[in-house]
Amino acid sequence: MKQFVISLLEKIVKKLKENPPEPALDDFYNKGERFAAGIGVAQDYNMAVKYFHMAAEQGNADAQSRLGLCYYMGLGVSRDDHSAIQWFKKAAAQGHADAYYFLGGAYMMGISVEKNQEKAVEYYTKAADSGHMDALYNLGVCYEQGCVVEEISETAEKLYRKAAIQGHAEAQFRLGNCLFDNDATLPEAVKWIRMAAEQGVAAAQSTLGLCYNVGRGVEKNIDESIKWWRVF
Repeated sequence: MKQFVISLLEKIVKKLKENPPEPALDDFYNKGERFAAGIGVAQDYNMAVKYFHMAAEQGNADAQSRLGLCYYMGLGVSRDDHSAIQWFKKAAAQGHADAYYFLGGAYMMGISVEKNQEKAVEYYTKAADSGHMDALYNLGVCYEQGCVVEEISETAEKLYRKAAIQGHAEAQFRLGNCLFDNDATLPEAVKWIRMAAEQGVAAAQSTLGLCYNVGRGVEKNIDESIKWWRVF
């Protein structure tokens, strides 16, 4: 889950730099984001947490979720998983998709809560219903592997597809695998595997190299095979 948090923080910073909030909208939450991203001010997570806290106490779900992230990562505050979970729960109570996802991960791994895969799937489902890319992927894995839920490959495929369309690399690879053994869907399978390989998924790079080596779904090409295996 920590890798997702880092990725999410990078996306937030990029989005804020591309579309900084208007001064008129510079409420406590947006001031916090400015300090977190270093937009118009020096980057300062201590100040960011101060403003996130003020907004969170006013009931701002985005601020509650961001404050949870800060506690989980130890940004501007001492790392405190328990506080992170409490803020995620407050945001989730307002239907915040990221908070649902984080709680799903917390229950799946037992982070400051008793490990409970049923609750994890429940939260992943709520986040996935909002179109949350990583939740769609994790829920797909649950259905593919029969984790708590009944093993249903068709459901896993649908969930992977929704995440893959949003650009989730691992979902693209798993979707490709779901389609790989059927000759009718083989071209699409290779398409998704290639997309995952181009995003750096090692298993996808290895599989794509194999496809070129034996001519499965693509024209046999030893040079291409070696190229992907060297990357892998």
